[in-house]
Amino acid sequence: MQALSRARRRLPPFSTLLRPRPSVSPSPSAAAAAAAELGGAAAAPVAEPWPRARSFSFRPLSPFGVTCSNLLRLTASLKQWGDHPMPYPINGACFSSEANKESGDPTETVEELYQKMLKSVEARTMPPNAWLWSLISKCSSQDDIKLLFQMLEKLRIFRLSNLRIHANFNSHLCMRVTETCARVGSLDYGLKALWKHNVYGLTPTIGSAHYLLLYAKEHNDAKLMGKIMQVLQKNSLPLQPGTADIVF
Repeated sequence: MQALSRARRRLPPFSTLLRPRPSVSPSPSAAAAAAAELGGAAAAPVAEPWPRARSFSFRPLSPFGVTCSNLLRLTASLKQWGDHPMPYPINGACFSSEANKESGDPTETVEELYQKMLKSVEARTMPPNAWLWSLISKCSSQDDIKLLFQMLEKLRIFRLSNLRIHANFNSHLCMRVTETCARVGSLDYGLKALWKHNVYGLTPTIGSAHYLLLYAKEHNDAKLMGKIMQVLQKNSLPLQPGTADIVF
C-alpha cells in the first residue's frame, strides 16, 4: 500500500497528461548542425513557413479576369440597347441600310403599272387608286421602290397643278409605303418617307416608323435604329409606348 501511494504521488495530474504538447520545430541552424554531426554532408535549406494573409477581403473575379463591379457596369451599359445587345461587331454590309437588294431592272409588273399611271398623268387624268395600291404591293426590289417614289412625286405635282389639292396623302398610304420599304430592304427611301416636308406628298406618323424600327431590331442594326430615332426627333414625331417596346 505504501508503494502504491508513493507511485500515485509521483504521477502528474490527469489533466496535464491530456494537454497537447506544443510541437517544437528545430530552427534552420540547429537542423544544419545536427545533419553535419551525423553525416558531415551539407544540409538542405529549410523553407520558412509561408506567412498567412491577415486580410479577409475577397475580390471575386470572373473567368476572364473582370471584377464584379466592372461586370455590373458592363451590364448597365448594355441595357441601353435592351435585350438585344450586339456582343460581336456585325458587318454593315449585311444588316444595315446598305444591305438593300441588288439593283437591277424593275420587275415587268411594276414597270407596266408605272407606264400606265404615267400615261394617265400625262393625259391629265388622275389614275385610279387601285393602280397605286397595286404598285405598292408588287414592289420587290430597289428599282421597284425607286419607280414607286417617282410616281408618288408625279402624283403630288398633278394634284397641286390640276386638282388644286394642297393636302398630302393620308397617313395610311405612308404606312403602306414604309412597310414595303422595310419588306424590300430599301431603308434609304424608308427614311425619306419619315420627313414631314417631302416632295412625295406622304404624311409620316410614328406607326410608319415602327416598320423600320422592327426591321432594325430583327437585324440587330443599332446604327440604323439610331438614324431612325434621329429622324423622328428632327421631325417632332410623338413617340408611343409601342416605340419603347421595340427599341428596348
